[in-house]
Amino acid sequence: MIEKITEQYSLKDISKRYSRVLLDASVLRKHPFAVCLGSDDLARKLDVLDAQRNSAGLLRRYILELENLYITEMVLKDFWAPRARKTRLSLIESSGEEEFLNLARKLKEVSEAKKDLFATLSDPKRIIELNTMQECDYKIYHDANAELIDPNKLRDVDYDLLIKGFVLGRKVGRETTAILSNHFGMGKSWSSLRRRYYLSPSQFGFFKRNDLDRYSSFEQM
Repeated sequence: MIEKITEQYSLKDISKRYSRVLLDASVLRKHPFAVCLGSDDLARKLDVLDAQRNSAGLLRRYILELENLYITEMVLKDFWAPRARKTRLSLIESSGEEEFLNLARKLKEVSEAKKDLFATLSDPKRIIELNTMQECDYKIYHDANAELIDPNKLRDVDYDLLIKGFVLGRKVGRETTAILSNHFGMGKSWSSLRRRYYLSPSQFGFFKRNDLDRYSSFEQM
């Protein structure tokens, strides 16, 4: 059996291929491998916290460097929601004072990096805006494709991002749009929209974040 090779892209690669790139909170919030914080392995916890800090820092640098990275107003609120910023006390429980202080320091670094990222994202020029005609299209396609919401477990913020990305990318031959998200249900919804309205992935793309700066097209999954 021949193993399928998935092509990987950096965020800068994607920004060069599309006129606009819309970021979802699932991509912004943490490094995709930043898991197992509840582990008893102190080294693993420290590695994960380093990954989260580095992820926020890299995204912030890209946003400052690349002019075509955007979010929606709902994504900004979702990224900074209390539930997304909450840290369980169990994350810094350890047997020794030195380990406790080390974890506390790392958690503070992650918190500061995310605050800096939030401040950068809050720049009004990073919030995508639709013009009057696009707003009309948004309402039409928002209502026409509502059956995608429940089976794909889309929240309001997810569906809003999906339809805005679709409206911005649907005019063939004009500006192109890509969405970056790790929400599998949104990827399935994107695929349905794209096929329903005969859009190519080069016109309206969708990418999943795999590592610190590696993304792959949902079409390849």
